[in-house]
Amino acid sequence: MLKTHSGHGSLGSQRCSAAAILFQQHGVGLLSLALVLTGDQRRAEESVSAVVCAAHPASLPHGLSATGIRQELAQRLYFHCDPRPSGPEQLEELALALTTWGRLNEHGVAFLLEVPAATVTQILSGKDSVESRNSSG
Repeated sequence: MLKTHSGHGSLGSQRCSAAAILFQQHGVGLLSLALVLTGDQRRAEESVSAVVCAAHPASLPHGLSATGIRQELAQRLYFHCDPRPSGPEQLEELALALTTWGRLNEHGVAFLLEVPAATVTQILSGKDSVESRNSSG
């Protein structure tokens, strides 16, 4: 689970407290995202731990909402894991995970995946049409 880096003095305990709060608020979603990004439970847990522990309040942009914090952490997690989509199916899986678990919008996903926003829109539209076909039958 969450591995906090031990620190000395109050600065270390403040960082651990901040990491614990971030993990409590965003850990499940970030771990779900990391599992898609890495495909490996242990690496996913280590990646989330590293990103959350490094994201003490001073390192986050000031005034972010809870969704904004999730988006920032998801972006950091993406770069930390550095996934390499090997084809359209994996690209779709990453796009869906980034929107679902990372709460990123189409433009944020397009930036991370280095594809046009229209591609992400098409992926997400395809997901919606598949879900509506499945629920109507």
